Amino acid sequence: MANERKKQPRRLVTAERKRDNANDLMMELEEQIAETPAISITGMIAKARCVQTYAEGCQAETDDPVAIFSASITRDLLVLKVRS
Repeated sequence: MANERKKQPRRLVTAERKRDNANDLMMELEEQIAETPAISITGMIAKARCVQTYAEGCQAETDDPVAIFSASITRDLLVLKVRS
């Protein structure tokens, strides 16, 4: 009996299930946003705001040109939002 796993408290199991469901929903929304073509500058700015939200606190150093240009485009779009 010493080898049996200790049963997790019900509240913890419930909290983990809610967290997992929220993460699944977030991933579905991310996929929908990424797959939906932006048909206006406003749509591009909305996507740039999503990138900005994810990038907060991340300081990834990279030599990858795609990442460098993507970050540059995101910054440019956010500047356009401020000017409009």
